[in-house]
Amino acid sequence: MSSQAANLGTDLSSEVRELNVAYLLLAQKMIKNDSLAAQVQLGIPEGVVEKLGSMTFTQALRIASTPMVICAMRFDDAKMWDVMTDERRDQKLARLHTAILSVCQPVLED
Repeated sequence: MSSQAANLGTDLSSEVRELNVAYLLLAQKMIKNDSLAAQVQLGIPEGVVEKLGSMTFTQALRIASTPMVICAMRFDDAKMWDVMTDERRDQKLARLHTAILSVCQPVLED
Protein backbone atom coordinates (compact mmCIF):
# COMPACT_ATOMS: atom_id res chain seq x y z
CA MET A 1 0.00 0.00 0.00
CA SER A 2 1.37 3.43 -0.88
CA SER A 3 1.92 6.09 1.77
CA GLN A 4 -0.81 8.18 0.12
CA ALA A 5 -3.30 5.31 0.47
CA ALA A 6 -2.20 4.78 4.09
CA ASN A 7 -2.75 8.48 4.83
CA LEU A 8 -6.19 8.34 3.23
CA GLY A 9 -7.05 5.35 5.44
CA THR A 10 -5.86 7.23 8.53
CA ASP A 11 -7.78 10.35 7.49
CA LEU A 12 -10.95 8.32 6.94
CA SER A 13 -10.54 6.58 10.30
CA SER A 14 -10.27 9.96 12.00
CA GLU A 15 -13.32 11.23 10.16
CA VAL A 16 -15.33 8.13 11.09
CA ARG A 17 -14.36 8.63 14.73
CA GLU A 18 -15.37 12.30 14.60
CA LEU A 19 -18.69 11.39 12.99
CA ASN A 20 -19.33 8.75 15.65
CA VAL A 21 -18.51 11.15 18.50
CA ALA A 22 -20.76 13.84 17.01
CA TYR A 23 -23.59 11.34 16.49
CA LEU A 24 -23.36 9.93 20.02
CA LEU A 25 -23.25 13.37 21.64
CA LEU A 26 -26.17 14.60 19.53
CA ALA A 27 -28.15 11.45 20.31
CA GLN A 28 -27.52 11.91 24.04
CA LYS A 29 -28.61 15.55 23.84
CA MET A 30 -31.78 14.59 21.98
CA ILE A 31 -32.53 11.81 24.48
CA LYS A 32 -32.07 14.13 27.46
CA ASN A 33 -34.37 16.67 25.82
CA ASP A 34 -37.17 14.22 24.85
CA SER A 35 -36.41 10.50 24.82
CA LEU A 36 -39.54 9.45 22.94
CA ALA A 37 -39.01 12.00 20.17
CA ALA A 38 -35.33 11.00 20.02
CA GLN A 39 -36.30 7.36 19.63
CA VAL A 40 -38.47 8.20 16.63
CA GLN A 41 -36.05 10.69 15.08
CA LEU A 42 -33.03 8.42 15.49
CA GLY A 43 -34.93 5.26 14.56
CA ILE A 44 -33.55 3.29 17.48
CA PRO A 45 -35.31 1.01 19.98
CA GLU A 46 -36.14 1.98 23.54
CA GLY A 47 -33.37 -0.19 25.01
CA VAL A 48 -30.74 1.58 22.92
CA VAL A 49 -32.21 4.96 23.90
CA GLU A 50 -31.79 3.99 27.57
CA LYS A 51 -28.18 2.85 27.01
CA LEU A 52 -27.24 5.98 25.07
CA GLY A 53 -28.92 8.22 27.63
CA SER A 54 -26.92 6.74 30.51
CA MET A 55 -23.58 6.37 28.72
CA THR A 56 -20.60 8.32 30.08
CA PHE A 57 -18.43 10.52 27.87
CA THR A 58 -15.57 8.02 28.24
CA GLN A 59 -17.83 5.20 27.07
CA ALA A 60 -18.99 7.31 24.12
CA LEU A 61 -15.37 7.95 23.09
CA ARG A 62 -14.53 4.26 23.33
CA ILE A 63 -17.54 3.31 21.19
CA ALA A 64 -16.81 6.13 18.73
CA SER A 65 -13.36 4.67 18.12
CA THR A 66 -14.81 1.63 16.38
CA PRO A 67 -13.64 1.48 12.76
CA MET A 68 -17.24 1.51 11.48
CA VAL A 69 -19.82 4.27 11.24
CA ILE A 70 -22.29 3.59 14.06
CA CYS A 71 -25.23 5.53 12.68
CA ALA A 72 -27.22 4.28 9.71
CA MET A 73 -29.03 5.89 6.81
CA ARG A 74 -32.74 6.11 7.57
CA PHE A 75 -33.62 6.10 3.88
CA ASP A 76 -32.31 3.10 2.01
CA ASP A 77 -34.58 3.38 -1.01
CA ALA A 78 -33.33 5.20 -4.12
CA LYS A 79 -36.87 6.40 -4.92
CA MET A 80 -37.05 8.18 -1.57
CA TRP A 81 -33.77 9.91 -2.34
CA ASP A 82 -35.13 10.95 -5.74
CA VAL A 83 -38.16 12.53 -4.07
CA MET A 84 -36.10 14.30 -1.41
CA THR A 85 -33.53 15.67 -3.84
CA ASP A 86 -35.93 16.83 -6.54
CA GLU A 87 -35.08 20.52 -6.82
CA ARG A 88 -38.27 21.30 -8.71
CA ARG A 89 -40.30 20.70 -5.56
CA ASP A 90 -41.24 23.41 -3.08
CA GLN A 91 -38.58 23.25 -0.34
CA LYS A 92 -41.06 23.63 2.55
CA LEU A 93 -43.14 20.81 1.13
CA ALA A 94 -40.00 18.71 0.58
CA ARG A 95 -38.96 19.16 4.26
CA LEU A 96 -42.45 18.21 5.42
CA HIS A 97 -42.46 15.18 3.14
CA THR A 98 -39.04 14.12 4.46
CA ALA A 99 -40.29 14.44 8.06
CA ILE A 100 -43.32 12.29 7.25
CA LEU A 101 -41.13 9.68 5.55
CA SER A 102 -38.81 9.66 8.59
CA VAL A 103 -41.65 8.96 10.97
CA CYS A 104 -42.94 6.20 8.72
CA GLN A 105 -39.60 4.39 8.79
CA PRO A 106 -39.69 1.50 11.26
CA VAL A 107 -37.75 1.83 14.49
CA LEU A 108 -35.19 -0.92 14.88
CA GLU A 109 -36.03 -3.52 17.50
CA ASP A 110 -33.87 -4.53 20.47
